[in-house]
Amino acid sequence: AQKSPKDRLASLLGLAKCFLAQGQFDMAEMQLETLRDQMPVMEGLKKDATYWLGRIAEESLEDLDKAYSLYKEVYAVDVGFEDLGERILSVSEKIKARKGN
Repeated sequence: AQKSPKDRLASLLGLAKCFLAQGQFDMAEMQLETLRDQMPVMEGLKKDATYWLGRIAEESLEDLDKAYSLYKEVYAVDVGFEDLGERILSVSEKIKARKGN
């Protein structure tokens, strides 16, 4: 499917989700970055890829600033995407708490 121009981008997202399920976050991140690089406009699959990169940054890498930045990219074009509103609020509170220490 990755060799098919029609199915390539969707297969990258599917492959990334498989890597995530197996705990191979670096491999998932690589697929998601490739997908994002090939889509100029923040819509559809690029929103999904950006959201999942945020999840990796938040949950696996514990890079809250990167997660917040990625979430904001999606939020700017789709405020109702997945559980994004809750995630942005949660990450924002964690960042504030970290800076307060």
